[in-house]
Amino acid sequence: MDISKCDHEFVQHQGKTVCLKCDLIAESQLEQGYDHSRGYAIGSSSKTSVLDKIQGVPEEVKTVARANMIRKGEYFVKKVRDDKKNTFKELYVAYQKLGIRFDPSMLTDKLGLSRKDVNCCLKSLSGTSLVPSIHDDGENYCSIVFIHPANLIEERCTANGIKEYAPEIKELTRKILDQKKILIQSNPSHVACAIIKRYCDSNRIPLKNFGKNNGLSDNALKKANRDIEEFFQD
Repeated sequence: MDISKCDHEFVQHQGKTVCLKCDLIAESQLEQGYDHSRGYAIGSSSKTSVLDKIQGVPEEVKTVARANMIRKGEYFVKKVRDDKKNTFKELYVAYQKLGIRFDPSMLTDKLGLSRKDVNCCLKSLSGTSLVPSIHDDGENYCSIVFIHPANLIEERCTANGIKEYAPEIKELTRKILDQKKILIQSNPSHVACAIIKRYCDSNRIPLKNFGKNNGLSDNALKKANRDIEEFFQD
């Protein structure tokens, strides 16, 4: 079978990750065991790739992403650079291929990508980039996932002990995004947290260690607050 066209189904066999359909073997380290002349990432066996280092991503997702990187190097003769943007794209495709729900902003935070970097990746993934990357195989594009901040409100409110206010804050969030649609391009978790914080401040609802409890730095929370402050003017 031509493995470039295989819909891979990986299993563990004799200590290796092997595709049942085409016998492709996915190594645990992207750099190990491949001929550098074929365009694979070059490095010593002790080096760990960006894909290997990222935490909080299911191993099955990493396996599919890694296999696709290897496939591109083998069948499209294009070296897949070991960088954060390419890792984001391969993981994004792997999540969708496996049908696993995920929050793209989670990948953004874990990889430390800027909004500009993410927009560039999404354009490449959707096939809407005006200047296609030489590292794209040009064959398959995927749908783009956007998480609306309103969909995070109930979870964040519950985590911060203010679940009873979630319906009102959720409705407020939808109204704000309807009026300022550019916010959909921002990190949805940051937007949701900023709206919760401003709502609680305006209504004198106490929140303890809000930034820390929600994994937000002071600078990130301040920036998100600036983006929505026009909706909370006295």
